[in-house]
Amino acid sequence: MIGDQPLHEFNGRISEIVNKFNPQMVFCPYPDRHIDHRLVFDSLMVATRPVSITKDIGILAAYETLSETHWNAPHIEPNFTPNWVIDITEHIEKKLDALRCYKSQLSDFPGPRSIQAVEALAKFRGTQAGFGYGEGFHIVRMVS
Repeated sequence: MIGDQPLHEFNGRISEIVNKFNPQMVFCPYPDRHIDHRLVFDSLMVATRPVSITKDIGILAAYETLSETHWNAPHIEPNFTPNWVIDITEHIEKKLDALRCYKSQLSDFPGPRSIQAVEALAKFRGTQAGFGYGEGFHIVRMVS
C-alpha cells in the first residue's frame, strides 16, 4: 500500500523512475477522492519539478478516474476540468477491451466503472472537442 511507506521513500522511488526514463510526457492521476491518487499526484509534483533532467518534460497532465475524480466535494476540493482532450475515436474499442481485463474493478451499469459509463464519458469528452470519443486531461505544466 502506498500510504504505508514513509513519504520521503515513496517520493524517492518515483523520482528514480522519472529520472531513469527521462520522459517527455508524464500523465498522473488527478488528486481526487482516492488517497493513492493524491499521494501519487503529490509525489509526481516533487519528482517532476522543472530542474535538472526533469526540466525537459514537455507536458505534465492529470487524468480523470471515473468513480473517484467525480466525487470530490464541489467548491471545497478541486474539480476536474479538462483543458486538453485527445481524440481516441480510433482507439475506444481497445480502451474498453483493456478495461474488461480488470473484472474486479468493473461494476454493472449504472455504476461509474461500468463499460457503458466509461464509454459515455469518452463520448462526452469527445463532444467537448469535436471528436467522436475523447480522453480529457488537465495540463499541469506544458513547455514548448
